[in-house]
Amino acid sequence: MSGDHNMHQSDGPKLAEALDNCGLIVDDELRDQAADELRRLHELHVLYQDKVERLNKLCYKYLGELSALRAAKQMQARIDELKGQREWQGLTEEEVMNFYLFWVVDLQDIIGFYKAIDRKLKERNHA
Repeated sequence: MSGDHNMHQSDGPKLAEALDNCGLIVDDELRDQAADELRRLHELHVLYQDKVERLNKLCYKYLGELSALRAAKQMQARIDELKGQREWQGLTEEEVMNFYLFWVVDLQDIIGFYKAIDRKLKERNHA
């Protein structure tokens, strides 16, 4: 139901009671049947709302578990990918000193020193 047709859970019994007490329907049996039907429909509506709410909760729980499972699989794939990479290889102190002596002391070029170390590390780790 939507829009102006929405009923609150307490509206059905109130309407049935009002129907029972109103004088618009003269036939007592017809009035009682209409009130009983209204009560029955209200009970179905409440039951339906309950089931929809439980179904929504189950769906959200399932989606949450599915998202967590997907994230775990992605993380495991990344871990497996990283395991395949070899361990980072640095420079020895002697290699750094050789670069330093050549680039900074001899040529007075700190940027060249940095680039030489960067180049050597990339060569060692990506070759």
